[in-house]
Amino acid sequence: MVTVDPQVFYDGAKKLTDIGSSIETATTKLVQSLSSTGSMAGSTAAASTWATSYNNRAADAVNCAHRLAQTLPYLAGLIALAGYNHAMANYNADINPNKGRAPSKPATVPTPIPLCWRGAPSAGGPGNGLVSMAALMEKIHVHIPDGDTDKFSTASKAWSDFIGTEAVAHAAYEISGVNNTLGQIDSPEIGDLMDHLATARRSAHKVYDGGDQLATECDSHKTALDTLRKQINDVLLALDEALAVNLFVTIFADTITAGVGVILDGAALLKAGRDIDVAATGITEAVNAAQIDEKLTAAARAEDKLANVSNDLDQIDALEPEDIGDLAEQEAAEDTSVASGSNLQASKTYAHQQQQMDHVFVPKHKLDDLVTSCGGQDAAMDQMIDSVQGVPNGIYGKANPLVRTINGQEVTIRGAMINGVFKISTAFIP
Repeated sequence: MVTVDPQVFYDGAKKLTDIGSSIETATTKLVQSLSSTGSMAGSTAAASTWATSYNNRAADAVNCAHRLAQTLPYLAGLIALAGYNHAMANYNADINPNKGRAPSKPATVPTPIPLCWRGAPSAGGPGNGLVSMAALMEKIHVHIPDGDTDKFSTASKAWSDFIGTEAVAHAAYEISGVNNTLGQIDSPEIGDLMDHLATARRSAHKVYDGGDQLATECDSHKTALDTLRKQINDVLLALDEALAVNLFVTIFADTITAGVGVILDGAALLKAGRDIDVAATGITEAVNAAQIDEKLTAAARAEDKLANVSNDLDQIDALEPEDIGDLAEQEAAEDTSVASGSNLQASKTYAHQQQQMDHVFVPKHKLDDLVTSCGGQDAAMDQMIDSVQGVPNGIYGKANPLVRTINGQEVTIRGAMINGVFKISTAFIP
């Protein structure tokens, strides 16, 4: 028999649990930071379109991050269970009468519960990015973008901080490390565990990519608005100087004010007409050149970096402890030759251990009618053990279980025959 070190499984499980916990902490901080970023995109149709796309992708990123944070400890629990199975196999194979207490079974980790987070709608704004004297405003025939640079900055920093967290940034790499370590073990369940770890690694990578995409978009829109408002500011300062009146040009997070309340009379308006025309043309050209709406429209069509993550994690979350296999019996069975004789009493002694009885007689195994017909759980277990005596040494697992008819009911039995002693793993009626 090849002895497998259970500690390798336990160490990998702890690593995954720690990663999941850290990702959950980072996700909670992210949600808190994003709470103040509603109505940041602006009020144009293009801003609304981008906001819808952003809202959906942001919700996916947060929900998938939370889901990954829960799935990793859940998968860790199954990996720890595999380690326990090996520990039990080693324990059962030890013939030392003073070998001590049997290994303790790891605690069951709850199945992940999806989070349905939706942030504050990011569309909205004051309605116009410039508030100025009527003489100027009536000559500007383009919408001045009114996105909120402070909120864009907050959102960009929130996403950047999230993906910059060590657990998020290195999650895919750390999961690969666990995968590579377990991959060096020669054991039946390793292939499946590696597949699930690979799925978790891909999901972690996509969560990072999704956060990076959103951080980049928010920063890009903030930069574009900052640049445009500086250009408008320069135009307004030039107008202020030309008119020789104090327009009190002020740049806010979502708008610029200049000359609010300033009213030019007929003569003054006539004199300032050319300067106002120049300013209106300069502002219009700056807005058109900035192409804020065009950039928002293009960004709204961005690839969903988190496609299929939820479905992938569903596959891991649907796993049950039974899917890992009861390896305590499998590892103890190397000799597949026909046993020279059966040891019925030893088989029954093993089967009647409380942990075996508790594992076999659970409601989902649908054995209640069999127990009733046999006169109790002990009698039902005896009949199942009687029915498999004489089978060749070997493993009878998920792929090749023993199917027996007992009291008219077809029962599926798994376990291992080891030198004539059958060590039952589980039994159920499909």
